[in-house]
Amino acid sequence: MRRLARTALALSLSLALPAAARAGDRPSCDQNHPNAQNRAEDALKKGDSEIAKKVAKHSVKYAIQRWNLEGLVSEAEVDAAKDRMYSFLKWKLGSPSAVCGQWVSAGYGHFDKAYSDEAGALLIGIFRFEEKQPEIVVPPWLQKTLVAEAASSGPAIAAVLSTYGVPEAVAKPLGDKIAAELAKATERNTVGYYLPKEFDYDNRLLDAAVAARRAHTSQAVDPRTGPGKPQGARPTGPAPKGGTSGKAGTPPPKPPTKG
Repeated sequence: MRRLARTALALSLSLALPAAARAGDRPSCDQNHPNAQNRAEDALKKGDSEIAKKVAKHSVKYAIQRWNLEGLVSEAEVDAAKDRMYSFLKWKLGSPSAVCGQWVSAGYGHFDKAYSDEAGALLIGIFRFEEKQPEIVVPPWLQKTLVAEAASSGPAIAAVLSTYGVPEAVAKPLGDKIAAELAKATERNTVGYYLPKEFDYDNRLLDAAVAARRAHTSQAVDPRTGPGKPQGARPTGPAPKGGTSGKAGTPPPKPPTKG
């Protein structure tokens, strides 16, 4: 046990933790947080990759709690976010062993503070990560919110993005791309911009995006049919008996035959 404790202490001294944590807006995590000794033992038993996957799953679950996303995101989105979060953490920290080391030394609480923003962004669809290159994405429903706040010019949209904590180096080109998309007469597409490795999602951007998606979802739900169906859609169930005449049991008239 002493050797395990020394291992945990050495990891904590040798690994530099990123200063990406933002305090003051996070609820206490509802999940189990093992102590340092249990973390060290678990890491020795399960290995780096398994622990890194556990950290990714925990981060996604905490993001759901933090932003009250239960019912707003689908099971498929949750599963995809867990997978992408694992890939993101490996890329961000360098390897599964680095993820595991930080977990042993600092626990889940460190990841709750430092990376729950990215987990939330993956969940609601404003962050895309495909193994090597992170990308901030702005779906049409978020474009609608930005236009309502800033009209449709690139600089105005960039200014709004800046108030959400997006740095100017990202906000300006992203604002221009959104403005170009808005100028199209066709249906809007999702707009994206590749991010530098040091980019850190700001909780203000998450707050705004979650509110926008919630508003979009509520508008898309017809109380007569429930979620997942467009407004005005017919309720599912057996078709009413009868034809076009409206009389029960009366078949529709036959089309005239050719003479």
